[in-house]
Amino acid sequence: MCSCKYLPREIWDIIIIYTADIVEDHRTMAVNKHWYSLFLSIAFASAIIRLDWDCSKFYNIVNSPFCPGQWTTSITFRSFKEEELSAADAIHDKLYRLMIHTPHVEQVKFILINLTNAQEWDYFYKVLKMADVWKLRRLPDDWKLESMRDNRMNMKLIYSTYLKCARHVKYSLDSIRLIQETMPTDIDLSFLNEFTVLSYLNIGKGILKNVYDMDTILQYTPQLRELEVDFATTSFRSDNYNNRPILNGVYPSIHTLNFHHFVFETNNQIGMFHTSFKGLESLKIGCVNHRPRITLALDTDTVRNFFTMLTSLVDYNIRFHENDVSMSDFLSRNCQQEMHARIFSSHQYSESIAFGKTRLIANPLINFNFGADQFTDNDYSVENRILSNFSQNIKQLEFYHWETEKIRVYLTAVFSTRNEGLCSIVFKEVIFDNIFTADTTYTSNIKNMTFDMCEISKQSLYSLSSRFTTLDSISFKDCHFDGSFVNPWLYLTMPKTKVHRLCISYNVKFNTTYYGTADPRFLDKDKLKTKPHSFPLVSLTLTGQNVKRYYYTRNDTIPVIVETSKTRFDLLTKTVQYGLFTKIICVKVKSIRELSLKLCKDRSKDMELIF
Repeated sequence: MCSCKYLPREIWDIIIIYTADIVEDHRTMAVNKHWYSLFLSIAFASAIIRLDWDCSKFYNIVNSPFCPGQWTTSITFRSFKEEELSAADAIHDKLYRLMIHTPHVEQVKFILINLTNAQEWDYFYKVLKMADVWKLRRLPDDWKLESMRDNRMNMKLIYSTYLKCARHVKYSLDSIRLIQETMPTDIDLSFLNEFTVLSYLNIGKGILKNVYDMDTILQYTPQLRELEVDFATTSFRSDNYNNRPILNGVYPSIHTLNFHHFVFETNNQIGMFHTSFKGLESLKIGCVNHRPRITLALDTDTVRNFFTMLTSLVDYNIRFHENDVSMSDFLSRNCQQEMHARIFSSHQYSESIAFGKTRLIANPLINFNFGADQFTDNDYSVENRILSNFSQNIKQLEFYHWETEKIRVYLTAVFSTRNEGLCSIVFKEVIFDNIFTADTTYTSNIKNMTFDMCEISKQSLYSLSSRFTTLDSISFKDCHFDGSFVNPWLYLTMPKTKVHRLCISYNVKFNTTYYGTADPRFLDKDKLKTKPHSFPLVSLTLTGQNVKRYYYTRNDTIPVIVETSKTRFDLLTKTVQYGLFTKIICVKVKSIRELSLKLCKDRSKDMELIF
C-alpha cells in the first residue's frame, strides 16, 4: 500500500479537519519528517506575529531550514514599529525579511486596527512596495469609524496609505472599502477599473450623492460578486425618477447584495433587483423611508416579479424600521410561499418588521419587533391591525419574550378574523403566570403548540386547554413548571384537549443526581456514585374516559416504561428528592395517543408510550 505521505494535499486537508488539535501538538514533530512538515503547514498557515516583542514565530520563519513560511497564507500583526536602519541596511529589516520568507501570503490583519497609526501604515506600505512579493487578496479595512472620531488618529492619512497599498497589489486584491469622509480629494472613482480581480466592494455613506451614481461605479467593476452600500446620505430623487431606471446595465456576476438605509418606495427602486442582478443569490436590505407611514403604489408586475425573485434566492433579509401596517400587509399579502410569523418583544431595539429566509429554514419568516416598553394606556391599535390582517400563507405564529396578558391581547387580534391557514403556535421564553380570561375563545385550526424554555403554571395550562380544544400535537422543551427548575413534579393539565402526540424534552441527563446545583463541578463525587440512578415516573389521567394510569421506568441502560399500581407509584414518588433531575410527570388530558419523553441528549434513551 502506498505510504500515507503520498496522499494528495486535499485528502490531508480533510483529515486535518478532525485531527488538527493532535497535529498541532509539538510532539507530532518527532514522528517523522513528513509529520514534521505537516505540523509546520498547520502551525504557520495563519501566523500571529509581534515584531517588536515576541519573535518566536518570526525567527522560525526566517531561520528554519524547513522554510515554514512557505505555508503561510495569512498573517496577523499584533504590532510592529519601523526599525531605525540606514537605506543600505534596509534588507535586514524584520518586516522586509518576513515578507521575503512568506511569498504566499494573501491576507494581512492588524489585531488592533483602530490603534495602528499613520506612521505604522506608512512603514507597512514602504516595505510592501520594496519587497514586492506579497500578492494580497485582503488588506485590513475593518475600522470602527465611530470609535476613532474621539482619538487622535489621522484617519485621512491612514486611509490614503491604505489606498496606496491597495493600488500596489491591484492585480490580486479582491476586496476594497470606500470611505467618503477620509477619501483624498484628488482621487477619482474611475481608479476602481485598475482592480482586475475585485470581487467585493464596500461603498460607505457619502460616496453616492444620488442613487443613480451606483450605475457608474458598477461599470468600473463589472466582475464584482458582492456589493455592500450605505445609502444614509444618498438622494433617491431625480427630475424624472419615475421613468428613469436606476441601473442601465445588467450585472449577472453579483451574487450578494447588502444595502443599508435603502429607500423602498418606487417601481424603479424595487424592480432593479430582478432586472439588473440576474445572478443574485443572497439579499440583505435595511430600509428607511423618507416619508413615514407611506402607502406603496407599485405596479402589479413589479410586485409579482420581486416576490418571484425572492423565492429563487438562497437567503434574504429585508428590515423596515417602525411597525407600518401597510408594509406588513404588503409582505404578508404578496409572499408566494408558506410563511412563519414571529412576535418579538425587545426592551433595547426600536420597532421594526423584518422579512427573511435563511439557508437552514426554507420557509420565509416575518419578524415583528413590537418593543415591550413603548406602549402607554394599553394602546395596541397598530399591533391589532397588523395581527388581524395575517394572510392565509402564514402557517406558524411564534411569540418571544411576552407576558401572558399581552399574548392574550395579540391572540385575540389574530383570531378576530377567520384564519384557516394558521395551524401552529410556538411560545418561547414566555412566562405563563396568569389565567386567560373566560371571554376569549379561539375557534381556529391550531393543531400544533410548542412551549420552548417557558415558565408555566398549572392554572395557565388549564386555561389554554379550554380555548385550544383541537390540538393534535403539544411539545414542552426545557420548560419550568410552576416556576421551579428543581421541582421534580411536572403538571400538564389540559383536561379539555384531545392530544395525538405529547412530547416532553430536556437537555439534561435524567439518570444523574445533582443535589440542588446545576453545576456538577461542585458536587461530592463519592455521593454521586452511591446514589441509584433516577428515571421518570408518569401519571396519566384521561378525563374523557375517567381513567387513571401509572408508570415507572425500568432498566437504566435502555429505559422502558412499565405500567404499575397507584400504591407503588405513590411509594416511588416519596423517594424523589427536590434538586434531582428525576421527573414526576402528571398528565391530565381528554385523550392521548402517544407520549414521548426526550430527557437527555442521548437519543437512544428516548421513551415512547403508545396508548
